[in-house]
Amino acid sequence: MMDSNSQLSIKNGSLLSSISLESRVIKHHESEEIFLIELSIARTSMCQNIDELSINMTEGIELRMIREPENETDDMSIGIYYEDNRIGYVPIEYNLILSRLMDAGKTLRCNVSKIVMKYNWPKIYVKISMIEN
Repeated sequence: MMDSNSQLSIKNGSLLSSISLESRVIKHHESEEIFLIELSIARTSMCQNIDELSINMTEGIELRMIREPENETDDMSIGIYYEDNRIGYVPIEYNLILSRLMDAGKTLRCNVSKIVMKYNWPKIYVKISMIEN
């Protein structure tokens, strides 16, 4: 098991990305929730009704992450959804590891951690965890 200062580094083209793996484990009955990363959702400007949707989002609410391997821009793309609305994406610098975990059948959980208004636009932060059975 990795300690709280461990880093998992990957090579993404010429970009070296890293995800801090804080060793926070929460036990749920027969499974464990392992915190992976906190990040802000990218490309929320593509969601036309983000203002209305963000009003109803509260800290802790669970969002869905859906792999989009057919995405023309990035085949490692992961859309983030609130109800039936795609509100944005996992930032490209973090999606390689997360998409590979999802492709391998791992269950990832995405919860809103905070919403900050920046220049009259909601900047939505989420915490992503992996559920181990």
